[in-house]
Amino acid sequence: MSNSSAFSGLLERLSDRLVRAFARSTQRPYLRYCFSAMGRISKSCGRVSEAHIAYAERLIGQLGLDERDRTAAIGWFGEGKSGTANFHRLADNCNRKPQPALTELVVECMVQTAHIQATSAANRTLKLLTSLLRVDNDTLLDKQHLIAQHHTEAHNARELLGVESNASPEEIKAAYRALASRYHPDKLGLEASDSERQHYQARSVEIRAAYELLNQTT
Repeated sequence: MSNSSAFSGLLERLSDRLVRAFARSTQRPYLRYCFSAMGRISKSCGRVSEAHIAYAERLIGQLGLDERDRTAAIGWFGEGKSGTANFHRLADNCNRKPQPALTELVVECMVQTAHIQATSAANRTLKLLTSLLRVDNDTLLDKQHLIAQHHTEAHNARELLGVESNASPEEIKAAYRALASRYHPDKLGLEASDSERQHYQARSVEIRAAYELLNQTT
């Protein structure tokens, strides 16, 4: 997991930017496009799964939307899901005063949604909806690669800690503490060899890195 810390830092910065940017009412067209697109991509998989809904709800929580905007976001997601959203018009509202940073954040949310159930239909919908925001294919592929890398690292981290994909923060913390205690170098007796001590030290570093990655993405 050599790139875990760097990627986690990137996600944290993007999340902070997302909250600050969408908090401004002038960015409402991007917020509407984001949730409408998430609804459309989710439905393109055949059905909107609990995982799709959970991600949308988590995003609403990260944004700290008030009740009015939360209701609006849920409605926009529903419009995208039902097929009533006019994405050409919604994209025009964003492209009228293009803001690359906001476009990048919306694309990230769309890619995350498509990755939940990576079907060919979801990928086609993703490509169409990103193209309407004037995002070129190379940029989209780079974002998809980054997101896929993160999910792979998160999967490996869960396996290392021995937790399920739906583990709560408390369960992850408990698993981390148990392993951290088990592999703490102080657990070794005085008769332990240098190789054993190096193994425990390396294992401790891996366990800590796995916990920090999951702690920042749950």
